[in-house]
Amino acid sequence: MEALMWVMLVFLIILLLLLITALVLKRKHKSKAKLDYYTFFVIGMLWFAFGIVSESVSLSVIGIAFMALGIAHKDRWQQNKWRWKSLSKKERNLAFIAIFTLSLILFLGVFLVLLAK
Repeated sequence: MEALMWVMLVFLIILLLLLITALVLKRKHKSKAKLDYYTFFVIGMLWFAFGIVSESVSLSVIGIAFMALGIAHKDRWQQNKWRWKSLSKKERNLAFIAIFTLSLILFLGVFLVLLAK
């Protein structure tokens, strides 16, 4: 159980660092990016699941709030969608590296949790 807490702590720290990076980049570019409400819905599902697994009511409530925000704006879900075919070769490679890295982190986290048991 202690290993699960460490994995969740690392996950939250990475999430916080990504949020800070996004805020810094947004301040630099000052562009009017549209919100992607589908992403809010997906993040809500993940937080809700983490809340159930960790038996944390607060994470579950935050997840429900994100999901509600996403569902409330369901008509805007297709607004920011990108298609794999419309990406350039460089963008596809970057997306592949990101997916591979995140998958590797996920599998390592699950492996460490199972190893701790």
